[in-house]
Amino acid sequence: MPFLFERQDVYRQALDFAEQCDELTSDFPARAHPVADELRSRSLEVPLLVAAANAVRDPTGRARLLEDAQKAVFACVPLLELLERRSFLTAVQRHNAKLVVDELSRKLTAAFQVAGGKG
Repeated sequence: MPFLFERQDVYRQALDFAEQCDELTSDFPARAHPVADELRSRSLEVPLLVAAANAVRDPTGRARLLEDAQKAVFACVPLLELLERRSFLTAVQRHNAKLVVDELSRKLTAAFQVAGGKG
């Protein structure tokens, strides 16, 4: 039986985004590894924080974790930009990833507001 958060769209999309970032960066040369590693780390942080937020009963604590997930997803934007500037990602790859970031951000904002955040 799955955990409740595993059925949430925001969790599933966050996990898909982390997988997308991992796949995008899996064959990068060594000189791209520091930025690629940070992108993989930040993108994985999002579903981890969404899952953790579901374990917190206090609305303020839950909202704080969802806000941290929002920060992590936004941190991916400059990393994607830098990878494109260094020609490790194409403009289309970056654009497609940013579309997912935008959608994920909207879902996180909605979850944050439901959890009791002011945002």
